Amino acid sequence: MKLLFFAVTKHQYRYFGNLSKNLPYRSSLSFFPSLKLSLQGRKLLKEIDTQAILATKYKEIEVKYSNSLHKAFYKKLLQFQAPLVLMSIYHALTVHKPDYLVVWNGKKFHQEIAVEVAKVMGIQTIFFENGVLPNTTTMDFRGVNAT
Repeated sequence: MKLLFFAVTKHQYRYFGNLSKNLPYRSSLSFFPSLKLSLQGRKLLKEIDTQAILATKYKEIEVKYSNSLHKAFYKKLLQFQAPLVLMSIYHALTVHKPDYLVVWNGKKFHQEIAVEVAKVMGIQTIFFENGVLPNTTTMDFRGVNAT
C-alpha cells in the first residue's frame, strides 16, 4: 500500500512525517505550498467545482473579517491560489502514484481541493482529525463532517 500525506501546516508536516517513518507502508510526504506544479493539472479545473469550494471559504471570510478591503484582497488571493493548489496536488499524485491520499481535516480550503483532485483521479482519501479524548487522533475514510 502506498500513501501520500498532504500537509498544509508545520504541525501536520511533523505529524505525518513521523507516521510516514514509522508505518510499514511505502509513503511520501507533500507539503503545500510546493513550487512543484503540473500544468496538466489545469485540465481538472473543468472537472472540479472550485467555485463551490471558494464559496464556502468566502462565507467564512465574511464572518471573520470586518474590513471590506481585507475581504476583497483575501478573496482574490484564494482565487489565485485555488488552481495552484490543484496543480500542486495533481503533480504530487501523478509522481508518487499513491493508493491513498492522507489529509488532516478534509473540509479546509487546501485539503478540500486535494480531496477533489484525488477523487477525480480515482484515489481514495484517508482523513485524520483530532480525537475526542486529549492527545488522540481519529482516522477514517469519510471524514468527521461526512454527510
